[in-house]
Amino acid sequence: MHSDARRRWWSQPMYLREYWDSIPFDMVDAAFVDEDGRTYLFAGGQFIRYSTADYTRLDDRYPANVAGFWGHVSNNLQRTGTVDAALVLDVTENVDGLDVPRTYTYLFSGDQYVRYGDDLTTVQLGYPRPVADLADEPGLSALEVSLDRVDAAYSDRRTAYLFRDGVCHAVSTALQRRYTDVPLSDVKCAFIEDGSIITGGYYGDWHKRSAFEGREVTATPFRPRTLRTVPEEFRTYLDSVLSGADGNTYLFRGERCFNTQLNRSYPLAEEWGRVRNTIYEDDAVDAAFVGLDGRTYLFSGDQFVVYADAGQTIDGVPRSIEEHWAGLTSVALAYVKGERTFLFEHPGDDGSIRYVVYSGDGYDAPDDGYPAVTDDGFFDAPDGFPFPAAVLFEGETMLLLSGERCVSFNDGTGRWSAERPIARLWPGLGADLDAPDTLRAAFTALDGATYFFFDDTYARFAGGTLSARSAVRERWGLSATPFTAPGGGVDAAFVWRAARLALNVAGARCPQAVRMLRCSRSRPGLSSSWLTFAMPGKGDRQCAGVGAHGFR
Repeated sequence: MHSDARRRWWSQPMYLREYWDSIPFDMVDAAFVDEDGRTYLFAGGQFIRYSTADYTRLDDRYPANVAGFWGHVSNNLQRTGTVDAALVLDVTENVDGLDVPRTYTYLFSGDQYVRYGDDLTTVQLGYPRPVADLADEPGLSALEVSLDRVDAAYSDRRTAYLFRDGVCHAVSTALQRRYTDVPLSDVKCAFIEDGSIITGGYYGDWHKRSAFEGREVTATPFRPRTLRTVPEEFRTYLDSVLSGADGNTYLFRGERCFNTQLNRSYPLAEEWGRVRNTIYEDDAVDAAFVGLDGRTYLFSGDQFVVYADAGQTIDGVPRSIEEHWAGLTSVALAYVKGERTFLFEHPGDDGSIRYVVYSGDGYDAPDDGYPAVTDDGFFDAPDGFPFPAAVLFEGETMLLLSGERCVSFNDGTGRWSAERPIARLWPGLGADLDAPDTLRAAFTALDGATYFFFDDTYARFAGGTLSARSAVRERWGLSATPFTAPGGGVDAAFVWRAARLALNVAGARCPQAVRMLRCSRSRPGLSSSWLTFAMPGKGDRQCAGVGAHGFR
């Protein structure tokens, strides 16, 4: 039948033999008009072609066999007989709501690949496909680049590795995978040496193991090269071995750490697990006060710490002065007078001093108009008395302390005193100081005692008695850390991407299965951001693999 597009009607059905006598078939199975205007008709195993619009004459050499012309697919493997790379990949596919494990074999040739299932004699339907479509394959959906070909490939139980132009593309199906079939019940310590996994057991034995994510895991008795020259006590029964990003190797056993570069051991709490803490690192306090909120604040460098009560452990971790005190970058002097709290920054090169004032017991935001700028004449003290290192109060009397001298101002009389030695008010204070050691800060604490801070020491004055000076870091800025708890140690340690370090902490008082703590160290070659974990009991020994996409 045919149509008249102008009149919009179709003819009655007609027999091919009667009205299209150039067709050599009794019936037509299929037909189409190509982009070049030629018409193709198919019947059984043959086809014909017309190149004219009136369909009166077949093209030469037609009819022709369908099999000899149609259905040919460009196949690099058949054409060249060359395989560039081969890959066997274990995947899990969801079929009708069920997870089904499957194994596929891929052969790469040029810009194409083919896939085999269990039958390696026949390529699966729909192949070959372009290498650029690899991300459509099960287990390879995380491939974020479009490859033009693959030079080499291999896989383990978690990750496929595809090589192209000297670049390895690692593709994992998940960020994490747990392996319960790897025999790890005896593993107490693990580290990498010369590319091999070395594990130590609870009985002091060492083994070299094949990759945990391999399809078979083997263990061979081994004597680690790293431990051959260290003291006997650090050759066995180690809790952890850390190959640091600084190129050094650290051995952890119990509460001690052995530094292989220094060839010395020391209590690990002296160096490890500490957050960045300028009070501890610099052994100094710049300013201190007890706030109207009942909390104690100490400042050192660009950090401050808070004590929630009269205890010796700070609340939380050291914090940034700039982020919490209206943009001040340091605090050289702080005190509370009446219902107002004053904080002064260290002087600038031009002698100017920024300061802030807070009214009431809240320290979220300063009063309007602050920060403001002043100079060393802020207190208008007599006889050119310098800007004080500390301000203390006795009733209505304000005392300014600087070096070994002090002056006082009485609010009731509105008069300044004459300048006098500090030791006259606090006998013995500063008597054993050697220049340039001098007073840095002072404050009256919640326990009623007055604490005086010098360059790297402090003294306590209470009941008319001045204590001996002690190191600042022995009493101030102390933070809770599992490493200093009785029996605390390191269960495991590793460097992540050569920039971040993770330590498993033994003895951590934490109800959760895993706890993460951000801390920092000023060791050359290491990032200031580290991760610390507290793990569940040692009886739960399994292996978890981290995917190529990231760390969780």
